[in-house]
Amino acid sequence: MRWLVGSLIAAILFATVGLGWLFDTIYLQYIDDNSNKQSDVVSVMEQLGDNVSQLINSSNTPHELLASWPEANDYQLTLQSVDNMPLPTPLLNQFINEKRLVLETKDHIEINFYLPAHDQRLILTAPISHAVNEPRSSAYLFTGLFYFTLLLLMLLWLNPLIKRLLILRKTAKAFGEGNLEQRVKLGSVSYIRDLEFEFNRMAQRIDDLVSDVKLLSSAVSHDLRTPLSSIRFGIDTLQEVEEPELRKRFEQLISKDVDSMIELVETLLNYARLDQAMLNIDKSKIAVAPLINQIFESKRSDTISFSLISDVNTMEFEVFADKGYLQMLLNNLIQNALQYAVLQVTVTLKKMDHGCEIIIADDGAGIPESERENIVKPFIRGDKTRSSVKGFGIGLAIVNRILHWHGGRLEIGQDEQLLGAKLTVFLPH
Repeated sequence: MRWLVGSLIAAILFATVGLGWLFDTIYLQYIDDNSNKQSDVVSVMEQLGDNVSQLINSSNTPHELLASWPEANDYQLTLQSVDNMPLPTPLLNQFINEKRLVLETKDHIEINFYLPAHDQRLILTAPISHAVNEPRSSAYLFTGLFYFTLLLLMLLWLNPLIKRLLILRKTAKAFGEGNLEQRVKLGSVSYIRDLEFEFNRMAQRIDDLVSDVKLLSSAVSHDLRTPLSSIRFGIDTLQEVEEPELRKRFEQLISKDVDSMIELVETLLNYARLDQAMLNIDKSKIAVAPLINQIFESKRSDTISFSLISDVNTMEFEVFADKGYLQMLLNNLIQNALQYAVLQVTVTLKKMDHGCEIIIADDGAGIPESERENIVKPFIRGDKTRSSVKGFGIGLAIVNRILHWHGGRLEIGQDEQLLGAKLTVFLPH
């Protein structure tokens, strides 16, 4: 939205100040040119009138001289008496003294020359429609051009905005009709890029929530069916068994199934709370090595060895993240590696130009390439070998969700040395 506001202010300033200054400059230049033209016309008329007035003033037959003046001419000459000149006395005396008087109307320029020898005045007239009428019509022309250019500029500014809004409306309509894969393709130049980005983010979040609901529903129906069936079978059996030891055994089995159901429900609730917890992320610089060593100590094993490898001083290796969620992420990844490792688990820290990598590897059976995309979804536990390990398949889903909040990513591959699973976490600076 900052780009929208900034471009709007720039367009308005350019349209009002810039165009106004430009057209004012052009118009003033045009007026100056016309003024110069008018001045040139007056100069020519004065020179012509002086020559003719001198000639007539020295002649005894002025009317005969004027009779020979061509009628088809822009400059017309007439002789009139000074007495019928409609001027106030002071202005008339000034005319007689200076022997010249320039008068203008909207249609022509008139210069009066005093002829003392005949006590008459020679009137020289010339049309000035090009010098007087054009500035007024030009003012309307330049005003029209200003508003036309202003309108054109605003249309040019509004055109990409309207296009992006129509695309956003079309995408939102398709999304509202149930096509949850719809996204707005971000253009290189867009006034509402932030709005489009937030729409895509909202759409992705809704799509993730709908997918999670489907997965949770599938998990509930699948993982709760088995303990419920066992409980039902145990209750039916208890009604027929009278031996105390056998009844106690079935009661223990029922209790175990109830505990499994409670654990599953708590897992579902914890996963559901992740979206609410996202609102409380507090990022800061966190030293990774102490967190990993703390997790190693809490999960110490007599059969599996841990090792921490870093290309820099481990105490200087820091990431910008929420400490609580970073610890949850590392704990889930290391716990996942422990479940499938045979003898060894390694954690490698690497510094990069735009962030850092945390690599967790084990020497277990690894994750088949065909399952790596789905293994990060909740309640997906991979092939039968990995599914035999106790758990609900929620650990990597939590890791993926936390990385999504931090702008990071998770890559799953096979470690070249340990030949087991290799989970690479990238976190930006």
